[in-house]
Amino acid sequence: MFLIYINDVTDALRSDCTCQLFADDLKLYSVANIADNNTLVIQDSLDKLCRWSDLWQLTISHKKCLVISIGCHVNDDSFKLYDQTVQSVNTVRDLGVQFCSNLTFTSHINTIVAKAHARASLIHKCFLSKDATTLTKAFITYVRPILEYASVIWSPYHIGEIAKLESVQRRFTKRLVGLRYLTYSDRINFLKLDSLEERRLRFDLMFTYKILFGLVNVNWSNMFAFNVLTSTRGHSYKLYAKTSRVNVRHNFFCNRVVNVWNRLPASDCHFNTFKSFKSFLATQTLTAILY
Repeated sequence: MFLIYINDVTDALRSDCTCQLFADDLKLYSVANIADNNTLVIQDSLDKLCRWSDLWQLTISHKKCLVISIGCHVNDDSFKLYDQTVQSVNTVRDLGVQFCSNLTFTSHINTIVAKAHARASLIHKCFLSKDATTLTKAFITYVRPILEYASVIWSPYHIGEIAKLESVQRRFTKRLVGLRYLTYSDRINFLKLDSLEERRLRFDLMFTYKILFGLVNVNWSNMFAFNVLTSTRGHSYKLYAKTSRVNVRHNFFCNRVVNVWNRLPASDCHFNTFKSFKSFLATQTLTAILY
């Protein structure tokens, strides 16, 4: 009922300002040309939002409102809700992911790694059983989801950040009884685990499949383009690799996944259903395909 009640808020805002709703959270954003003072688009939409709020008697929480400017140009403009200035920040948390103004996710990675290390240590401390299989199941249930939530968005490309994420599983498995003196690869093979980097690659490919085959409500043409050049090698769903000027864009999901996707073995039967594609990925060593 609440969603129905607030559903018309998008009609009250300017058409050139995009509005995104999730439960009782609302995001407004627009492309602003500082030279042309296009930031007035955001302020005008905020004023309309305030009038809509007064009309329907839904109070806006000023303390929870933030503004972030994404881009290479610094935006010195301030925005107001009623007579309250909206706080300007360089990092904002949105649906569990921390976004920075430069579109790097170092802050998010540092946060989840610290949280995952703490929870992994609690498993060793609180479980009376020291059985490796039991503790590994606890790790999979309580720790790994922290390190994998929304990884399609923030998956790192710097070696240091990749190693930092992997260190959680590396340290946890080293503390298991009888595995201390084995190498990391031997430990995860013994426990039948995949590396976290391997799992992130698998999530990227599965989400790509969902987009291309219409399993999620995303317009695939906004993110990907099929390679129209015919080839005698590989599968028939190859994508076109777009050029990028900056590393942030080059390593964004819809760009970084293209090379791995195109290098998948040539067998179109694996693309028939998502279940068969997922089973097919489980048999592949994706890091070997990537590197």
